[in-house]
Amino acid sequence: MFYQKNMKFIKKRFPHLLPFLEANQEKEEIEVLSSKTGLLVARMKREDSKIYLNSFYNPEGEAKRWAEGLREDDHSCLIICGGGYFYHIKEILACNYFEKVICYEPNLGILRSCLTNRDLAEILSNPQFFLISSMEHKQNIKLMNHFLGHKIINIRFEVLPAYQKLFATDIENMKKEFGEAIRNSRVNLATTNAFEEHWLENAIKNLSFMIESPGVRHLFNQFREVPAIIAAGGPSLEKNIHLVPAIKENAVVIGAGSSIRGMHRNQVLPHFLVAFDDSEQNAEIYNDLDLEDVCLIYSNRLYHGVVSHYPGRRMHMTIDAEKFSELFVHQSGGYEFGTIRSGFSVAHVALDFAFKLGCNPIILIGQDLAYTGNKRYAEGMIASAQQYLTEEIELPVGAILTKDLHGEDIVTDFELNHFRIWFEKLIENEFQDKIVVLNATEGGIPIKGAENRLLKEVIETYCQQERQIGEKIKKCYDGGLQELAKCNRRVLKIPEQIATLVNEAVPKINNLLERIQNLRKQNFVLEFDFYEWENILNPIILDFAAVLNYKEYEILLKELKATRMPATQIKIDALGEITTKEVYDLKLVGWLDILTETKSYLHKMGKVVQDYQITGEMRHGNEKQKIGSPN
Repeated sequence: MFYQKNMKFIKKRFPHLLPFLEANQEKEEIEVLSSKTGLLVARMKREDSKIYLNSFYNPEGEAKRWAEGLREDDHSCLIICGGGYFYHIKEILACNYFEKVICYEPNLGILRSCLTNRDLAEILSNPQFFLISSMEHKQNIKLMNHFLGHKIINIRFEVLPAYQKLFATDIENMKKEFGEAIRNSRVNLATTNAFEEHWLENAIKNLSFMIESPGVRHLFNQFREVPAIIAAGGPSLEKNIHLVPAIKENAVVIGAGSSIRGMHRNQVLPHFLVAFDDSEQNAEIYNDLDLEDVCLIYSNRLYHGVVSHYPGRRMHMTIDAEKFSELFVHQSGGYEFGTIRSGFSVAHVALDFAFKLGCNPIILIGQDLAYTGNKRYAEGMIASAQQYLTEEIELPVGAILTKDLHGEDIVTDFELNHFRIWFEKLIENEFQDKIVVLNATEGGIPIKGAENRLLKEVIETYCQQERQIGEKIKKCYDGGLQELAKCNRRVLKIPEQIATLVNEAVPKINNLLERIQNLRKQNFVLEFDFYEWENILNPIILDFAAVLNYKEYEILLKELKATRMPATQIKIDALGEITTKEVYDLKLVGWLDILTETKSYLHKMGKVVQDYQITGEMRHGNEKQKIGSPN
């Protein structure tokens, strides 16, 4: 009854399932019955027993109780092994306890039955939800990696009770391979993800520039009903970017990150450049461009080499997912920079920035979200970032064949597709009925909620009135500098405070490490007694939590607690029931890893601060330059 409707969402959001749903048609012993409350439930036959996938008496009530049991949880993502008839999924998404929810349905027969008998449109269209099924686990892991991004190691596993009986072996294999993927991702994050590795270094080294960078809040609502053009770096940027210079005083022009190279190549400079990527590669993007007349909108994570050498005005934004600016606010006497909503790409941040400015309409260009003309970016992008599709080159991981603006086949990938989903979520949930968002990209794939228009037509309709944009930006900037000049000097003491926190915490961590090492010795020398050893270990764990139970530590250790610690905790949980001293020793080793990594992270903080102070980069430590004075 609902199959065709549900399949529209499967084709749009989960095309990886199509070959399996269409090819796998073997009969399953699945009965569909009405529960005591009238809702449909499924029952499977296994050997001599019949097992209900959901409660026969009250499937919704059971699902609500199950979801409620997950309320007290500090994981940001949930993987549910077993979908059943999706009652549990619906409740979890309604509760909004998790940022992302993945359902692994091991049986295609069950999934097909559910797609046939229940309207799943609300669930399947939810951008927080992702569905995988009985393809190879390695392929499932790739898909999951793309969906979760850096959050892959901050997840919780749950198995619906019926599935533990029906598919125990398959689920155990899946959990084992996913667990291995989590451990690998931990290593990958440590070596390749600059977001996790360098945020503190950039925040500290950017501190002396933050104190002279007015906050973006001085721009908020200063451009009400003024059109804004946001340029991304997609291939179609080349089609119409040449139209922008003529109307630069008629609309706010915003460059999103690396799009500045494509803009610069076409002799176009925006009013604002929004950037927050913390990798050193960022220097390659900006280092050979003349950007003196472009105002940089940056967060404390932006690579310090970009901030320190930027030739033009700088204005600081707080991304809602960041914590370091809280220290600045606390120490400055309450100066607020202004907060911008985070997203999966800098273009999402730029969109919310334009919204906060009061701009309307907001016009997107270069936002292909696909490989238009078989390339990922406009020409001018640094060579190491550009990607081309040719017959000789394998399609990107997670490649998806979809339709472009003109109904023609085009390749996108998992990452770009989720950028699209996030745009659509922002437009629907935050901007609908408030502003108009237009997609004047003239290529790539459509964005729901953003009407497709030609940029020339949009300019003729909205961008004919001169509004003296540059003069207004200067006025906002200068006003912000005056307020910032009153900022408390204690801000510049933040590195010293971090050094003090490190010096206080490290000896305490050393003491905890010694206590666990002593417990390991007792575990092997004395007769194994799980409860006795737990009575010794639990106070150590509580003492560890107490050591870090200050706001400053919560802020400074945020990345460590969000990425590395959960991976080890999952590893500890995976040990299951502990019945031998050998297995218990693995648990102790896991806690040694957590303590050692915390100590290592604290040392890194200390070294960053020490290097910063030794090299004299805290250039406001003398009286020669006033706080808040311009460059």
